[in-house]
Amino acid sequence: MTHHPDASIPHLSISVSDLDAAEAFYSGLLGGTVGRRTAGWIDVWLFGVQLTLHRMPKAVTPSPYREALHFGATVGWDEWPDWLARLERASAPMAAPPRREDDVAKIYVCDPDGYVIEIKAYADVAALARPPS
Repeated sequence: MTHHPDASIPHLSISVSDLDAAEAFYSGLLGGTVGRRTAGWIDVWLFGVQLTLHRMPKAVTPSPYREALHFGATVGWDEWPDWLARLERASAPMAAPPRREDDVAKIYVCDPDGYVIEIKAYADVAALARPPS
């Protein structure tokens, strides 16, 4: 089976314990835009992805398993320090200390349920090139 070269995964879904806290984190702190909303879930558009947050407290992945279930977004090299400053001003919990080296910078921030969101940047945008199909 072949896939269309522009195929992507534009939708992620996670269980959260508190929709208001999750909305404050993903739309308020991270700057996502809230889309559809019901009493049990909301869609937040973030980094070009539709993230559906389902209020299902008993389905939140327990630690230490959730730490491997992170998702990430790549931002511009020059934007990364602004992201770090924004998260530090908010005293956002970090899963690991932020780091910036010569070629890569990474932040591992935790949402209210402890899920990790990696915000990274590359000095050379060629590092983002997809492998040949």
